[in-house]
Amino acid sequence: MHASRMTSALALTLLTWACGSNKPSTEQPEDNRPPGVVSAPSRLAWTCVAPGCDETQQLTFTVLGTRRAAIKRILLSGGGAADFSFTSSEEAPFTVGAGSSFTVDVRYVPKGAPPSGPAELRVTFTDALAEESEDRLVAGETVVPLVRRIVGEALLVAEPETLKFGAVGVGASQTLPLRVSNGGFGNISLQLLPADGGHPEVQVQWPTDAALAPDAGVEVPVTWTPAAPAYLSGELVLRATAEDVVPVTVKLEGTSLPEPRLGVEPQATVDFGTLAKGKTKALSLVLKNRGGRALTFTAITVQDILGNVKVTAPATPAGLSLQPLESLPLQLLVDAKTAGAVDARVRISSNDASAPVTVVKVTGTVTEPRVALTPTALDYGVVPLGWVMNKPVEVKNVGYGTLTVKNISLVGGSSQLFSLLGLPSLPLTLERNARASFQVEFRAEAPATVQGTVVVETDDATTPFAEVELDATVGTCAQGCPIANGTASCSSGKCEVGTCNAGWYNTDGLAASGCECQDTSNDPGEFCADAQYAGNLPDNGASATWTGLLPITGDVDLIKFHANDNNQFFYDDFDVRISLSSADPGISLCIYRHGTADGENDCFFTEETCPADRQYRKDGSFGTEDGADFVLKVFRTASSVPACIPYTVFMRNG
Repeated sequence: MHASRMTSALALTLLTWACGSNKPSTEQPEDNRPPGVVSAPSRLAWTCVAPGCDETQQLTFTVLGTRRAAIKRILLSGGGAADFSFTSSEEAPFTVGAGSSFTVDVRYVPKGAPPSGPAELRVTFTDALAEESEDRLVAGETVVPLVRRIVGEALLVAEPETLKFGAVGVGASQTLPLRVSNGGFGNISLQLLPADGGHPEVQVQWPTDAALAPDAGVEVPVTWTPAAPAYLSGELVLRATAEDVVPVTVKLEGTSLPEPRLGVEPQATVDFGTLAKGKTKALSLVLKNRGGRALTFTAITVQDILGNVKVTAPATPAGLSLQPLESLPLQLLVDAKTAGAVDARVRISSNDASAPVTVVKVTGTVTEPRVALTPTALDYGVVPLGWVMNKPVEVKNVGYGTLTVKNISLVGGSSQLFSLLGLPSLPLTLERNARASFQVEFRAEAPATVQGTVVVETDDATTPFAEVELDATVGTCAQGCPIANGTASCSSGKCEVGTCNAGWYNTDGLAASGCECQDTSNDPGEFCADAQYAGNLPDNGASATWTGLLPITGDVDLIKFHANDNNQFFYDDFDVRISLSSADPGISLCIYRHGTADGENDCFFTEETCPADRQYRKDGSFGTEDGADFVLKVFRTASSVPACIPYTVFMRNG
């Protein structure tokens, strides 16, 4: 290989290594490369990329093959090429012989933050001769990337963090310097975005060239000209063009109020949340003079019925003064001695004429959860042999804060005839006045007098284990068999329901609850003579209702009515609607219709309809007599369990 070509190849290899590339070269060996124009190096890289840099690097373009090349144009392209310029050893267009070279010097002078987009130098060429040949140059373009090697990180810094303009008269102006700098490292510069003062009376004198290299900064004058008496509290937000640079906020403060003015920061209401009894919590407030004259305090007092809130500093505020915009830390101490909702008032007296007494509210809750069990003892009395009785126990949080119920159990030694039913999922949390309940069951399985204890474990500091005492005696039927609303039967040796009083039913089948279900209605029967007659309903919107019970298995109620049709030739108002409503899904309805009759004492079980949704409708037709008797059978399905749940039948015509 020719010595000059060996030198060029070696230089290209060294430049690629110096730029940090760890990829193998994709360029083909010179003797295998197709005819064309190639550059050495294949790309240019700059490490000085901050404003003030000025660096020139050279590219050598060589014609490969046996043909002369015509260089048509040389240009810069890409959105990032604005800071680049070049000078060619020859001015395009020109021709270059086979194996010959020309050079292009590329200069980089950054003016600010790097513009977005790529930067490239493009050389367009074609064959310089008209005659055809196998090694003729194919028209093409050589592209050389221009790379800015950006390293480090930019950091926007503003000093001071707060601009205090002091007391400024209305119409006057105060200007303060703000230094904005790039506190980052490496070679990344900052391009600042113009910012306003965030307030119509604040003006920022922004520099014309706001590009900052690392460690470089500019002085930015900020001026406040108050137009009316007021306290200025604002923010000046500084941003860079690069989105990854964190914005900086500078606080602005000043006053044009001519008199002293007390301000409480961050606000005049403090909520300390919850604090357990016996604990303490310090609260911090700042008292600030927002006016233009000295603020003098005369007293700081606390009003707190529960006695939990105290002022700890200053101890003797009388005569203490704050100059304009000066601050005083105010320390409050919540000493949780008394449980309850705290609603305290801190009263600050000063020479602020607009508010001689400023009130700071202190709210929160001093917590002390307390458990209460209702009842605290369960006495089942004498329970007949074979009976099962359930009694409820309620757990309630009568304190402040959250009560945690950890466990509910029968203590060791309690009779096995007691058991707990319906326990809530544990652990259980109860807020103030919230409650939960469970059942204590007693089974009278053998004659005896027994005791037990239910213990409820909570985080109540005074009563962590609350108890319910249990007592019961198992007696024989002869000793006593109380049947509510009925008479007892001891024929089997056990206390059972013999008969129920009129209108009462033993719906649940338990002797312990007696005849617990009362039917206050006229309880219709299942035969026509015992049916409930709801009357004659004309087709003018007349309606009727019936409410009843089906407390036992096999109970059937019949309700009947006549729907009258006042026939009209051109229209017909006859429209019978029947519906059954009940929370008991085991109650069903069947409707029977008998046309033209009007029999209060007759039942015709024809045209049976038993709607699954317990809804029925029959409208009339023009010129036809549609009057009919309707019989409604309300019954309990064979698979349903009797329940003392009422039903209501709604009947309407028209």
